[in-house]
Order: sequence, then structure tokens, then C-alpha cells
Amino acid sequence: MVPFHLEADVPESREVTVTLPPGIPPGRVHMTVEVESVDPDCAAEYEAFKRYLPRLQTAKGKFVAVFRGIVWAVEDRFEDAQKAIENQFGHVPAYIGWAPPSPAVFFSGQLVVSSEQPA
Repeated sequence: MVPFHLEADVPESREVTVTLPPGIPPGRVHMTVEVESVDPDCAAEYEAFKRYLPRLQTAKGKFVAVFRGIVWAVEDRFEDAQKAIENQFGHVPAYIGWAPPSPAVFFSGQLVVSSEQPA
């Protein structure tokens, strides 16, 4: 299996075209689309999480809780990260995200985001 991590802004047409690199053989592939839906109250915390992510070497594969732009908890389970924030601050708009084990991008093809309708 060859892992790829892609990010794209989806236009109104909802069309995203992916061209894979030449080393990928023809055949069946499995694609998963994850849509990030961030509560507006947590938008600043989410942006801080994204900024921290490349530097969170010890947090790989763990849940990271960010509040007031600071990482406050790194836990194995989402519930534990949530509890750590609630124990410290009560019920506040914190962001808890998962730090993937390998943030490396192995994609060398072309990603085209098109807002045009196909002919």
C-alpha cells in the first residue's frame, strides 16, 4: 500500500480531480474523504493545532487538546484529552485533534481543484 495525504479546498461544484504519479499502477483504489467541521468558537484553537502539528513529535498517534492557543494535554484517548481540559478549565471551547503517526506527504502527482462543470 502506498499512503497519500491530500488536502484541498472544495469549490461550490464539489469537484476535486486527483492525478496520481506515474508509479501508481492502474487498478482499484480506496479513497476516504474526511470533512473537517470546526465549531466557530474553536476556530482559533483549530488554527493553533494546525500550526503546532509539525512540531508535535511526541504526540504522534495521540489526541492533542489546545486551549487559548496552547497545547494543554496529549492523551491516548479523545475522552482523556477532553477530561484533562475540563478538569483544568471547566467546559470551554477547546479543540481536540488527532496527531497522525506520519504527517509525511508521499504524493508527487498533480491535484487540480476545479470550479468548472465538466463538458
